Amino acid sequence: MQESRDGVFPGGQIGDYILGSRVGRGGMADVYSAQHRHNLRTVAVKIITYATSLDDELSALRFAQEARVIALLEHLHIVPIYDYGITSDGIAYIVMRLMPRSLADILRERRLSIDEAVNIFHQIASALAYAHSRGIIHRDIKPSNILLDDDGNAYLTDFGFAKMMQSSQQLTRTGFMVGAPAYSAPEQLLDARVDARTDVYGLGVMLYVMLTGRTPFEEARAELTRLIEMQLNAEPPALSALNPDVPPALEAIVMRAMRKQPKARFQTVEAMQRAVLQSVDHVVPKTGWFRWLPLRAESARGWTALLLTGISVVVLLYLLANQGNPQTTHPDQLIRSGEHGSLTSVTVTESQIAFARQITAEGYIAVVTCTLSTQYNAAHTREITDQLDTYRIPYRVLNSDMDADFQSAQIVDAMNNGAVGFIICPFPTDQVRSTLVLLQERGLPVVLLYPIADISGFVTIDAQQYAAGRMAGEYAGRWLHDNGKPDGRAVIFTHALMPSSFDRARGLRDGLLETVPEVNIIDEITLEGALSLGEETARTLWSAGLSFDIALTVNDSIAVDMVRELSDLGMPIESVSIVSIDGENIARQYIQQGWYLRASVIAPREHSALAAVTALLNLFSGTSVPEFIDLPNFGLYTQSINRPY
Repeated sequence: MQESRDGVFPGGQIGDYILGSRVGRGGMADVYSAQHRHNLRTVAVKIITYATSLDDELSALRFAQEARVIALLEHLHIVPIYDYGITSDGIAYIVMRLMPRSLADILRERRLSIDEAVNIFHQIASALAYAHSRGIIHRDIKPSNILLDDDGNAYLTDFGFAKMMQSSQQLTRTGFMVGAPAYSAPEQLLDARVDARTDVYGLGVMLYVMLTGRTPFEEARAELTRLIEMQLNAEPPALSALNPDVPPALEAIVMRAMRKQPKARFQTVEAMQRAVLQSVDHVVPKTGWFRWLPLRAESARGWTALLLTGISVVVLLYLLANQGNPQTTHPDQLIRSGEHGSLTSVTVTESQIAFARQITAEGYIAVVTCTLSTQYNAAHTREITDQLDTYRIPYRVLNSDMDADFQSAQIVDAMNNGAVGFIICPFPTDQVRSTLVLLQERGLPVVLLYPIADISGFVTIDAQQYAAGRMAGEYAGRWLHDNGKPDGRAVIFTHALMPSSFDRARGLRDGLLETVPEVNIIDEITLEGALSLGEETARTLWSAGLSFDIALTVNDSIAVDMVRELSDLGMPIESVSIVSIDGENIARQYIQQGWYLRASVIAPREHSALAAVTALLNLFSGTSVPEFIDLPNFGLYTQSINRPY
């Protein structure tokens, strides 16, 4: 019988999880497959086995950091955690998504093709860029920390050595080496300052290994002192000498990423990512297995502009919709027009799941997101794909990246390339409405994650956006009243492209005015384009002398950006308050710290994901469903209240 270094063994129980076989072992953890004892979900349970017991303060801090860091990161290519804790016996564990293999497993068998290497690099670079945007450096990029699913998609894991860019806390002992020496940047080996360029170095080594099948200084791996000396002083062998198929431009990029001096490398992961994709003119195939299509917005949007120039949008899309492969046969849709139902009104059976697998055998579900750049939207997308994974139904995620024209083009492309059903976060534009009409004409099952005006005949998840805004507005009013500012100055922020924004903004205004009628709403600002405009907007308002007591934002992404900007401007935290919606983890952290953000209304992400997938499977099987699925009430997250929905 297998037994871990903590006396844990298969068949034993950790928290609510029954352990199966051990699927991995590292220097600091054993990983077991496991099942939740109630819902039977199969997961991976990482049992922390630091060299010292968890009673050791440093080990406890490192465990807490890994759990906390991953909880703050929601990205399609970062392995999500579902649970974590410490048992009464002092055993620490983290529950994660179960992956069948790691990149290290593949590299033990063979080196990768250039396309395979670039696809994996692209996905992991996207995850790292996101982590860096949240102020987190990984510091341990290596093949064993890259996990792969059954379709070859890559996921970054193991944030046990991650460093918060703004933190001076030291979570390693003097003389304790962070990261695998063969993949460590010189500054890591010298225990010098690390930053995002340290991860650029790790990415460079990982690309080198994927393309050549060996580490840059493979001959010295068995001799630590010699390996460190070569990492610090020697130049690695040319990639082309080990793999003649590597293009010169790609080789130059990898070698630049592995420069000894950080200032000589790419200064950001995004810059390296762009260079790699351009060097091989690489686009992740739309018809391939990979489920996160490229974020090459400049080329994708250029194609979209060309597609739409000078031609009637509706006519052009209709012509496109009738080209290509014939659509897979599917059951008729039975939508009960105008009817509202609850989450319990749509359930799924084993026969419906089997039917959906049959329909998608030669196709897939297209999950069309508005963006993946916010924690809420990334988590929402992950929860939808987790549901589809549970039912073993193939899917692809199409990231519209806050571009309505691009979203329309993506939907048309998917419609003509094997998509047999859609779950869509729709932009409220005429362009998108016309595209949705085409889906109706094709008879394809569609679930909309939000209602949009002037469109009907689709199953729509109705999360009561106005009610969420009203709850936030009422709280903001009570805050002003309780702090002696019932006639205070307020600003409301909304976003032109987010489908829920205007209903939320209307609720914010109504709730605020009902609670403090004398409040002075000095501006209602509609943002456009990227969601990360809260910083710029806050700075512009203050520069113009438009000070305010409270800001009400339609989502946490805008609120979090404002928090960062107000902090950079040196505004006293008691001088400005922010109330928001979504309940993202990072927003909750700011609320608990009392850092400008006072409250956030919790959006029912998991219920929305479950309702969307369940409704789509009902449509596949020909089961009638209500046009609107109303979700449970929201809850409010404050320092003193954490009321679940």
